[in-house]
Amino acid sequence: MTSIRKGIIFLGYAFIFIYAVTFDSELGWLVFIFLTIFLLVNGLLLIDSLKNIQVTFAQELVSSVNEMKRVTLRVKSKNLNHRFYPLLSLKNEGLDLNQVIPLFYSKNKEISFDWLPQKRGYYESVEIEVRSSDFFGVLYKTHVQTVECSVCILPKQEKDISGLLHLIEPSIRKNLFGDTNFNLERLRVYQLGDSVKQIDWKTSSKKQQLILKEYETYQPTKTVFIFYGVKSFYFERMLSVYFSLFQQVESQFCRFVLMESEGKVIERPELEDFAKLEKIENPGKIPEVTESTILIFTPEKTKRLLKEIDTYDNQKIIQVIDFQMIEGEEVYAKN
Repeated sequence: MTSIRKGIIFLGYAFIFIYAVTFDSELGWLVFIFLTIFLLVNGLLLIDSLKNIQVTFAQELVSSVNEMKRVTLRVKSKNLNHRFYPLLSLKNEGLDLNQVIPLFYSKNKEISFDWLPQKRGYYESVEIEVRSSDFFGVLYKTHVQTVECSVCILPKQEKDISGLLHLIEPSIRKNLFGDTNFNLERLRVYQLGDSVKQIDWKTSSKKQQLILKEYETYQPTKTVFIFYGVKSFYFERMLSVYFSLFQQVESQFCRFVLMESEGKVIERPELEDFAKLEKIENPGKIPEVTESTILIFTPEKTKRLLKEIDTYDNQKIIQVIDFQMIEGEEVYAKN
């Protein structure tokens, strides 16, 4: 309870006492006695330290920005002597937590609430304000408790990235996913499960059985997706696009790399790496890779990055995709 609030209560209590003594009013003495009993009872209810209240997370939290998550907290008292709390409240602005537990009596209590994360990050502890008060909120005390947790908030996931795939240079897209050309490889008998569209009806009528056309297939080569996280206003939005590709593109011919800081590269990123990634002024040199095709995702192209690409191995096929390109502005490619 703040000093100002304490002062107001003390002055009010003193004023009623002086009024009762001065005018010897029956009403004044009744109010004074009632207020005295009220303050004593509430004081006894609030005498226990809030450090005995323990708050824990019921589960590890993994969510994405703007993805609704149900959070469950467990509240219990470590005091062996049973204590009664008229109103016990928990607050944390970052978690959108503002829960009130009425008539808490030293028992394990679970409270659940919906949380819509607005910021990416990885948290191993959060501060929760625990407040105990009387039913009227006249007397109260607070204690800020550091609660250990495992909260992983990932970048926002784009629902549909099919449009983004069209931004990839055709030659690179073919390298990544493979492609079918129109060079006929052979004719064979149709088998159950084959595509009806590839049936050669003219040949089938001559042979009196279904004959299928098989075309040559371009075999994909390995591609690496690199996130070049230079400090920019578009950092979070570009990371969201890159993370969505990481989640949705399934190919044995590609891998993803995060440039965490100058000279430090995450070769096989885990989910928590995306939550912990920070924007930096200079991500450093583009790492040497064995893949023949490189796709670089960056919030914005910098002179340093373009210079890096120009001096990179000429045998590599490189394409840079930045946020302006996603917005329909431009593309920089080297092949």
